[in-house]
Amino acid sequence: MFMLGFPGSKATRYEAITKANLRCAWFGDPIQNLGVPILTQVFSVSVNEQEFDSQYHVTEHFPTKARREPGAPEVDLPTSKGTSGSFLWDTKFVRNYQEGSDWHAEDARVCGLVWGQYNEPAVRIVTKIERLRPALLRFFREEAAFYHWLDRGQPLWQQDVDLEWVGRLKGRTPIYFDFGRSKINFNHPNVAGVGRLLRLPTQYAF
Repeated sequence: MFMLGFPGSKATRYEAITKANLRCAWFGDPIQNLGVPILTQVFSVSVNEQEFDSQYHVTEHFPTKARREPGAPEVDLPTSKGTSGSFLWDTKFVRNYQEGSDWHAEDARVCGLVWGQYNEPAVRIVTKIERLRPALLRFFREEAAFYHWLDRGQPLWQQDVDLEWVGRLKGRTPIYFDFGRSKINFNHPNVAGVGRLLRLPTQYAF
């Protein structure tokens, strides 16, 4: 499993968040916030979390220390706070290795969305992607309708026309629509890079 997150603080795993270690910008400058890539694994463990439901969630191992490379000394991991909403990816590297096939980054599939941290045991809580997929598909269909409305010149009081247009494209998501003469650009930053996510099966087995 792989995750790339952007912690909102320079604090370590269990360190308190303070004004001194918050990542912030001065005088309108951009926030300098480095991404933290982590290779981890799903961790089957019971957690005493009121909002945790094994039908909807899994836990991933998130220890206090880890190695940057094999044989290297362990270093402190950063706080998980600020990384909520990050995707958890099944890299498919182990599967490809066992099958004797080459691995490519395109083989990876989104399998969950990180949203919580638990200190004992040291895990993060992840919502299974199949629980989010219907909402995401609805969002992208609404996004497609919005861009279709822009392409039609933004007429007032006609939102049903665009939603019906999306509804006629059954079996396909906005990412792969054939728009013909439409000028909609689905490489737009709001929707780029979700192809892997929307190709997930209805049920993703952890």
